[in-house]
Amino acid sequence: MTFRDTARRILVGAPTATAGAVAVIGGGDVAQVAGLPDSIAAAFGINVASDRVSRFEAMGIPTVKRARNIIAGTIGTFPLVCTRTAGTGVARVDRPLLTQPDPDTTLQYVLTWTVDDLIFYGVAWWRVTARDLQGYPAQVERLDRSRIRLDYTTGTVHVDGAPAAPRDLIRFDSPDEGVLNVPGTTLRTALLLEAAVRRFAVMDIPSGVLKDTRAEGANLTAGEVDQLLAGWRSAREKYATGYLHRSLDYVPTAFNAQQLQLLEGRQHQALEIARMFGLAAGHVNAPEATGMTYRNGEAQRRALVDESLRDYMTAITQRLSLGDVTPRGQAVDFDLAKYLRGDKSEAIASAVTASGGPVLSTDEARAQLLDLPPLDPAPASQEPTP
Repeated sequence: MTFRDTARRILVGAPTATAGAVAVIGGGDVAQVAGLPDSIAAAFGINVASDRVSRFEAMGIPTVKRARNIIAGTIGTFPLVCTRTAGTGVARVDRPLLTQPDPDTTLQYVLTWTVDDLIFYGVAWWRVTARDLQGYPAQVERLDRSRIRLDYTTGTVHVDGAPAAPRDLIRFDSPDEGVLNVPGTTLRTALLLEAAVRRFAVMDIPSGVLKDTRAEGANLTAGEVDQLLAGWRSAREKYATGYLHRSLDYVPTAFNAQQLQLLEGRQHQALEIARMFGLAAGHVNAPEATGMTYRNGEAQRRALVDESLRDYMTAITQRLSLGDVTPRGQAVDFDLAKYLRGDKSEAIASAVTASGGPVLSTDEARAQLLDLPPLDPAPASQEPTP
């Protein structure tokens, strides 16, 4: 990906208006536009379907929040490790950058919000704040996208308004353009459904109406209507059975939320959002027709990594393995041993199988699979004192 492509993706701004173009609504107008019929919106040049959703709006959708937390939150818990791949064997290398990249916060925070940037915007940025004796990054800070401005005509990256040295910037590129950089039809529909539910929740719907059946006659005054309704309400609180004069007729209303199919619509959008984020419907509690009846915990976690997390994990580890961050002959990866090892009984069985052989020693199996310290060496035998 070229610098120009990345710049176009990170730059924020409203679409440029052109002659005959349909206007796009702003984020603050969602509640008002939600109540407009499509014909009226089109008459005023408003294209609801093509409006892009801000991150603030998107995170207000429960399914989006859950999907984000599953992807970014889970990756944020994985340890980063560096291994030496050159020469014989594979050995781990201790690098402070991978343990606590930012001294002011935790590795989990930095990774979680880096993945958040990749999910929503398609690009994430770190800035090097300290280097080791070899000149490789030892400490970094994650840059919020609001602090970055790109001038792709000159190839300059500005951080907090000042040009930044290219060697001090680490850019991560997502496998796609980010969910907020595409037309937000799915997310906009979810927001409109939430607005419809909110309107229905505050709507005062009468349980019935009193209809005047007289063919002719003067209408009741406002005061008389209030008196009639107050009397009807008072009588209903006192008696279960009501009485009406033959000139009045009670017509119950048959309007309810089920007829609007709000629940079905929200469930469908939850499924669509799960697809947008690359998650199985079950992860966001969306309805799903599936033939699977059982999948153990280890298989579920492995499927989550392979189907939903791997792309973002690879975007991070391959970038950190490049020569400007990691010395040649070394590679960065996520350590998934603890996450994928299953329950305690499965971990013990795996440790027993792997220990004492060419794969792992007993102490390595205890440390990597069971979180146990090495075995104490057997005490040396003492010869009896003569």
